[in-house]
Amino acid sequence: MAEPPASIADALPMLNYASDRLRRLEPVLAGQLEAEGRELIRMVAEHILTCLRSHDPAISLAPVVDGPVAETEASAQESVRDIVDFVAAYFKREPADS
Repeated sequence: MAEPPASIADALPMLNYASDRLRRLEPVLAGQLEAEGRELIRMVAEHILTCLRSHDPAISLAPVVDGPVAETEASAQESVRDIVDFVAAYFKREPADS
């Protein structure tokens, strides 16, 4: 087991080294989180659109592309709130194999 530093002066180089390593790790972690977020968004969108098309293969997806109608968006959000929690439960993060 390594001996602890004898003084603060002895510990400073190790702390500087650790701080530098953490700073270099930040962009790597941010990139990984961004990639995982994009993949999750893709999975959710695919699930929802597949559900719609599986029930009605001829259903237009134009409303999904166009986005919500401003005048009715708030009431539409309120009407789907419970089902959002239900559907969100399908999507759980599965850590990558090490």
